[in-house]
Amino acid sequence: MAELWLRDMLCLCEGAPELIHAVDRRSQLEQDAREHGDPGVLRDALELVADTRMRLALNVSEELALEALAYRLAALTQ
Repeated sequence: MAELWLRDMLCLCEGAPELIHAVDRRSQLEQDAREHGDPGVLRDALELVADTRMRLALNVSEELALEALAYRLAALTQ
């Protein structure tokens, strides 16, 4: 879900609102995109989420993987 949300935010930032999936949450997405809409940061965040998702498939501890992801995403926004 986090990956889709970030992707939708990036679509809005890049001027492609027709590509968003969460059309029922568009106003929330637009607000998040305005507040946190640096496309470079969003791309990096998407990469971190995708990397974490792949690690989960390799039987990495889900709790530790998600905790590490949270710290990495927080570091991106500082």
